[in-house]
Amino acid sequence: MMKNIMKANKKDTIQKPKKTIIKESKLREPKSKESRLKDIEILNINKGEKSSIAFTTKIPKELIKKTIDDVTNNYIRNTEIKGFRKGNAPQKLVFQKYNEVIFKDAYDEINHIINDFIVSQIKDLMSISINQNFIDEMREDRDIELNFSGYIKPKINKVNLNNINIPRETAEEEYNKTSEKYKNPKTDEEKSAYENFINNKDISIDNILDNMIIEAIIDAVILKKEDIPEYIITNYVTSSIDRTRQFVESQGISMDEYFKNIGTTHEKVVASLEQDIIRQLKLDLFIQDFAATNSITVTKEDIEERLSSLTSEQINQIKDSRSELEEIFNTILYNKVMTASVNIVKGSRPNKSRHEGK
Repeated sequence: MMKNIMKANKKDTIQKPKKTIIKESKLREPKSKESRLKDIEILNINKGEKSSIAFTTKIPKELIKKTIDDVTNNYIRNTEIKGFRKGNAPQKLVFQKYNEVIFKDAYDEINHIINDFIVSQIKDLMSISINQNFIDEMREDRDIELNFSGYIKPKINKVNLNNINIPRETAEEEYNKTSEKYKNPKTDEEKSAYENFINNKDISIDNILDNMIIEAIIDAVILKKEDIPEYIITNYVTSSIDRTRQFVESQGISMDEYFKNIGTTHEKVVASLEQDIIRQLKLDLFIQDFAATNSITVTKEDIEERLSSLTSEQINQIKDSRSELEEIFNTILYNKVMTASVNIVKGSRPNKSRHEGK
């Protein structure tokens, strides 16, 4: 495999994070969507023990109708129906044909809009979950009151990046091992990557060093003691298993059968989920805290630059998907935070290479 070489050839070598757990308002929406946030009301807020919080919101029927219309129009633009040119089918016909999926997509979009609103109103909200499925109520042409629960972010323990020290010599050793291991490439792509790796030795070593520092930063984040209450971890584990159970049982399989088929047990799944969730929570908290402390943001220009290599059709599909945009946002923010963190580590290390800090 040439994975290590190809990775070292890329200047943007920062690894893509897993999907974040902590909810956060992501992108500045067009004014039409911003105005919709003003129509949502928080009717009451109840702060409980252990940083828990519960609240009720009112979603106006006008917001629901507008969201359903927007989703329907998106299907009109991107769906071909026999007898009509693409983008020219009557709205009524499209709505009838794709009624169920339109309501599902509108339901997801309203959840995103509500999330953006709540995050903008409640400081340091770590996560929120809706306590009811309101998709059927969306069909009734009336305001909807929704109950939510969530948690406030725990106190952050800072990671001292100045304590991370990886000599450039360590990256040079890894470069030599990699160049020796892959010196006989098999395909034209591997040959091109190997030649680039060898002909740009200093850059390759710098990129290897960056990746080593990033791995050390992540290790430091994961290993540090963090005050993440047990009940938060339990809530995430329970929610994850409940989602799996709903899917599995919809296929006519019991959870016991499912665990047996994949060669595991409920206890092992819980233990694995707990470790994954703790890891991701710590990383999310570090990314958000570092970004806030160092005024790191994701701009519209950052998004457009990331989209510039895609086709117009791909860009339109992504822009119509909030989850796709959020994934792009999270990746860019992660890259920016890790790049800044790597620069801090390099700046605190004696005997910097002449190639660093440019």
